[in-house]
Amino acid sequence: MSKQFSLVCFALALPVVASADIELQVTKPDLKAPLMSWTPLQQWSPWDRDSSSRSEYGYGNQAANLLFADELGDKLSELGRASVVDLCFRESQYSAEAKSTLNWALCGPDAKALDLKKLEGELTHRDF
Repeated sequence: MSKQFSLVCFALALPVVASADIELQVTKPDLKAPLMSWTPLQQWSPWDRDSSSRSEYGYGNQAANLLFADELGDKLSELGRASVVDLCFRESQYSAEAKSTLNWALCGPDAKALDLKKLEGELTHRDF
């Protein structure tokens, strides 16, 4: 299976995963907790599937979500990266003509870096 095909399948699965978020009952990170202490599932931000889920932590728009990924660096989980990519493409403020080019310029590196094997491992790991 090609990586492009896998990414398309993943993108199509995002709404399904997001709809299951309520059942996961993920605890929101404490506002004073260090960002590095967030679990992979907390990085996914399931309590509210839009950028406002991170706004109370200072990451409330597309640029801030990219900053979120940069600040976590190598501590960014694949679930966190998937969330950043999802929000980046879903919440674009640009016109339809420019959306694709600008989004790929901004979010393409994170989309390309998404490791589907690591993501699968995080999804099957019981201790999110």
